[in-house]
Amino acid sequence: GGDEFACIVHVDYQAATKVVKRICDFVTKKTVKDDFPITLSVGVVALSQFESFNSNSETEAATDILIHAADAAMYRAKRQGKGQVCVYSPKEDRW
Repeated sequence: GGDEFACIVHVDYQAATKVVKRICDFVTKKTVKDDFPITLSVGVVALSQFESFNSNSETEAATDILIHAADAAMYRAKRQGKGQVCVYSPKEDRW
């Protein structure tokens, strides 16, 4: 179990990955009651990874695809172990 959050930033996936890793480093240094550790598994996706998107793309459909892609990458991160960050890969991530 756990909570899922989305963060939309206007940068490429390399920059987004750097930001996510900084967030993970900060969060994992925190603990909750009884020193229970906090871990994050993160999926990163960039609009540029989808050639079919352009300025005329239906916003709702594009958003749905990006959320599913990030979710798929997040579940791959979870499978790899706690505290992982994975960038969406159409070859590795399916939904």
